[in-house]
Formats: sequence, C-alpha cells, structure tokens
Amino acid sequence: MFTSCRHCRQKSRATLALKSRKGNFPTGRRPVRLALAGCIAGLGLALAGLDAVIGESSAFFTRSGNQAERLQPLYDGKARPSLSTYSNKLLMRDCDEALSSVYARLLPQEQREAGARNCLALAREVTGSSPASGVAWLIQAKAQDVLGDRAAAAAAIRRSQEASAGEGWLAVSRIRFLLPRLSAMGEEGRAILVPDVTLLAMSRNGPARLAELYQQNGENGQALIGIIDNLPNEPKTQFLRQLRAQSRQGA
Repeated sequence: MFTSCRHCRQKSRATLALKSRKGNFPTGRRPVRLALAGCIAGLGLALAGLDAVIGESSAFFTRSGNQAERLQPLYDGKARPSLSTYSNKLLMRDCDEALSSVYARLLPQEQREAGARNCLALAREVTGSSPASGVAWLIQAKAQDVLGDRAAAAAAIRRSQEASAGEGWLAVSRIRFLLPRLSAMGEEGRAILVPDVTLLAMSRNGPARLAELYQQNGENGQALIGIIDNLPNEPKTQFLRQLRAQSRQGA
C-alpha cells in the first residue's frame, strides 16, 4: 500500500514538472507573429542602411570619370538625390560645376538651361528633406540665375544665408556669385552681401579672401569697401593689410 502511494506521489510530481516546463515555452501564434514583425522591421532598417551605403559608394565611384562624363547625367536629367547627406553634397557640387564652370559656359544655351532646370529640381528635393542645406539653396539661386529669374535667385540666396550663416566657405561662394550681378540686383543684392562680408571681415582668414574677391571683381568690388568701411577699425586694418600684401605679390 505504501509502495502504491509513493508511486502515485512520484507520478503527480512528474506531471506537475512537465506542466511547469511547458509553461516556460511560448505557445500559440501570437509570439510567432511578434517575432516575424521584429524580423521584418530589422530587415527594413538593414535595407535602409544598405541603401545609404550604396548611395555613398556610388557617389564616390561615379566621380572618378572626367568632367564631361560626371556632369552629363545632370544635363540629361538622369541624376537622382540619395538618402546619404554626403552623396547629396557631392551632387550639389557637381551641379555647381554644371551651372558655373568654364566647361558649362561653353555649352549651348539650351543644354545649360536643361542642366539648370534639372539641378533646380534636385536642389529642391535636397532642401525638402534637409532645409538647413545652405549649399542646396545656393544651387537653387545659381539655377534660377541661368534661367533668368533674378527675384527667385535673390530669394534663394537669402535662404542659403539663413541656413548657413556661420559657414565661411559658403559666404565666399555667395559673395562671388553676387558681386558680378549687383547692377541687376540693385540694393537688394547689396543688402544680401552685408552679413557675409561682415562674417568674413571679422574672422581670422576672411580678410584675405575678401581682398582676393575685391581684386577679382573690378568696379563691383567697391561694394565690399562700402561694407567694410562701416566695421570697427580692426577688421578694416586687416583687410587693408591683406590688400596691400596681395598687390605687392601681383606687381
């Protein structure tokens, strides 16, 4: 009898242990669905990352050709923006060449305008996803200038200035774009110049760049003098020192 009872107790314990173990494992369809959803989400993130890597790699390798081969997709309308910020910066630099380089100026006007329309669309896509891209706003200004819309060009330059007020290299690019066009833009163009000229004049290396721009733009360079003359004595002195040094080098 005692043996029989002991056997019953052992059987009950084995049954309870088996039930307990079953409770530790997921059962039913819900956990499977959750796991599947996690896999799909992870795959989506991996593909997005892969697309960014491919975009950057593509931008790197496609820039290895000569200038004509590199810029042709911009004139043909085949270039596309990327998910990669770096790739889009390279794309905007290519647009700058397609709009402003000596190579671009020697192309037929119809082809230049096609490049301007395509680069304008590309730059708008970039600022649509990255409104703080000062270079993309600058490309819009240059494209609008090629297409003959001075008002739109001035508005885009202002947006570039607002988006990248502290970036000296973009300030130089905006000044270089504006100086030859001051007669057409009038007081509006001069007003746009003031923040960029002030930024460069007050920086360490800016006076040297301003002196270069002054010498490169003839009569239009006088607009720089008018702005610098209203600044404190130190930036004026630095600008004049650089101007004299560059004049001696050119003599």
